[in-house]
Amino acid sequence: MGKSPTKKPDTQANHFFAAILAYSQLEALKMRHGIGHFRLKAQLYLAGLKAMNQELAQFTA
Repeated sequence: MGKSPTKKPDTQANHFFAAILAYSQLEALKMRHGIGHFRLKAQLYLAGLKAMNQELAQFTA
């Protein structure tokens, strides 16, 4: 909490809750797919890049 980028107690609590939620979702995905978090992160990043590329292709077409 000391290194949180937020200043007010409400925003610090929200930041803490969001971090715990993201961590628990990542752990659930790790268990479901049986892969490590680095590989899972890379796959999620790649899926996001592909979706962005498709959106960009629609705008340029």
